[in-house]
Amino acid sequence: MAPEQVDRTWGEIGPQTDIYGLGAVLYFLLTGSPPINGATTNDVLSRLTSESEIQSVKVMRPETPNWLADIISRSLCKNASQRFKSVETLIEALNNGMKS
Repeated sequence: MAPEQVDRTWGEIGPQTDIYGLGAVLYFLLTGSPPINGATTNDVLSRLTSESEIQSVKVMRPETPNWLADIISRSLCKNASQRFKSVETLIEALNNGMKS
């Protein structure tokens, strides 16, 4: 769940909400754990809407290419306006990263 789904001060629900979800799935696939953990649902929602940054995948998986870690981090920005504007721009970034 993206922060704006809990608190609209983080942005409007739209394509960037789906980008957040995709970033969370990529994060989980690389690390084996979700980007935000908590003992209860309220803990998770509180952390989701706090100002704290999500830990980079590089912390748990240092072998992750920088370009991929950057894409995941950008996808998981709490402020929707800082994420990729569309799935197409995310795919373009992935393609460019794989070419490098």
